[in-house]
Amino acid sequence: MKKLEAKKKAVFPCILKIDPNSIFRKSDPIILGVSILKGILYEGTPLVIQKNNEFLLLGIIESIERNKKSVNKVREGDCAIKIIPKGTVYTYDRHFNHENQLISKVDRESIDALKE
Repeated sequence: MKKLEAKKKAVFPCILKIDPNSIFRKSDPIILGVSILKGILYEGTPLVIQKNNEFLLLGIIESIERNKKSVNKVREGDCAIKIIPKGTVYTYDRHFNHENQLISKVDRESIDALKE
């Protein structure tokens, strides 16, 4: 039981690169093609971008698709992700673009959950 609770809170570190040729929807929800540069990407991962020395929370990954099949996690390679906004709604090309890397938002609670 404790392991299931920790798994829900855990956010694994990952860095994603946006494919500029795979922008399917620019806002609410954002649907993008990405490449995983480092780490493991899971559904439910909160994503941020760094802009002007601050981090903007884009939202939470609702779904991941690879080779036209829905998956729960991806370790490396290309996939498409659907990002549901959490708070402020950001738009591709207005607030961020393919030059920004997407980074999973790892906080203290998540680190403690991973340790458990």
